[in-house]
Amino acid sequence: MRLYEVVTEGSKRHIKFSFHQGQLQAWDSLARFPFIIAGTQGGKTSFGPWWLYREITRCGAGDYLAVTASYDLFKLRMLPEIRTVFEDVLGIGRWWAGDKVIELRDPETRQFHARRSDDPMWGRIILRSASAGGGLESATAKAAWLDECGQDDFTLED
Repeated sequence: MRLYEVVTEGSKRHIKFSFHQGQLQAWDSLARFPFIIAGTQGGKTSFGPWWLYREITRCGAGDYLAVTASYDLFKLRMLPEIRTVFEDVLGIGRWWAGDKVIELRDPETRQFHARRSDDPMWGRIILRSASAGGGLESATAKAAWLDECGQDDFTLED
């Protein structure tokens, strides 16, 4: 079963979710640190961008993090998943490859603010792997999606 479906009714589009019980508990949770603990193919990575989107709609403008354990997991799983959700499905993200950042469209103006990747943005998702030393050291974010944070590569030092 697919996690979501884009439903068009007249001129309106909306997302219909098909969360499993663990995903639904995390979605409904108001805990500061909700966790989904599941094995391989448990729906953690596919759920992450949607949870982060929910947090962005709750918390507003600013920085957000999406971090996975290794560069391979980042490149092969997390990046395609988050880009599909924010760029293709929602149409509110723009990928800046050099800085590994997804710029978020201002919801009031429906515009992207940046002309270059280092320009001010309404919001951004900073994408990193925990194995990239120093990449998260000074990060301040309103919410963070940590994918595969139980893996050995994801240490407290990262």
